[in-house]
Amino acid sequence: MRKKILFGFLTLLLLSGCSMNRIAMKATKPLISATFSQILDEPDLMIAKSAVESDLKLLEGILVHRPKDRELLELAALGYTAYAMAFAEDDDPVRASELYQRGRMYAKRGLCTYGVTDSLFILPPEQLERKLAKLPSSANGLIVWGGLAWGLQIIQSLDNPELIADLPRVTTMVNLIRERDSTYFYGITLLFFGVLDGFRPKMMGGNPEVSEQTFDRCRSITNGRFLLERVYRARYLYVPTMNEERFRSELQAVIDAPIDCLPNNRLLTAIAKAKAKRYLAQASDWF
Repeated sequence: MRKKILFGFLTLLLLSGCSMNRIAMKATKPLISATFSQILDEPDLMIAKSAVESDLKLLEGILVHRPKDRELLELAALGYTAYAMAFAEDDDPVRASELYQRGRMYAKRGLCTYGVTDSLFILPPEQLERKLAKLPSSANGLIVWGGLAWGLQIIQSLDNPELIADLPRVTTMVNLIRERDSTYFYGITLLFFGVLDGFRPKMMGGNPEVSEQTFDRCRSITNGRFLLERVYRARYLYVPTMNEERFRSELQAVIDAPIDCLPNNRLLTAIAKAKAKRYLAQASDWF
């Protein structure tokens, strides 16, 4: 009898533990989302960098228990892509490539919850587009951050022919969201295509005139308040075309802009300012 009571007590404790774990996971999810939102308005890059690093590890810990949570997988894809873009690509391209790969991995895991399989990403671009186009708008974030992570990884690894061969699939993914909603995240898909058309030589599909027009469209979405558009225009359009005057004027405009020019997102502005100062200091290496 005593053994039965003890067994029943232990079972109750285990069930209670599972229940408490589920409650904790449900409570933590909105907290993570809110924290990421708060980080976006943090103007101090050192604080933001430390906070993003700890939150990404916490997020990965939660995903161990909720491996198919689409919202959390999208946050992980966004988080690693944005972290690499902000804090790694200028200092350590190899590390940035690895971080982009991690962001891409989380996006693919999220897309798998919609029935997408890994084999889809080795199909010809036309077939990839048909499959992804059938997904609902709730998959937009996973598609775009997966595509951006993949594309930015390629830009960091131009000496890797296997990755470069994937570029048509990348442009298919990002273009799908550009056509659905070109204003998504301040026009991030337009920013990507502006970079892509700007830094590639014409023999590899680049087109400076199209790049300029695409950057202009991106700028119009926020009336020029999304300063990363100016930074990437300077770096990936005006450096390849050797337009030092425009390069310097764009970056100086970023430095002179108020830190709160993009509402509720001082972090992106702070990142743009840091990159602008870095690129101006490197001007003599490029011109």
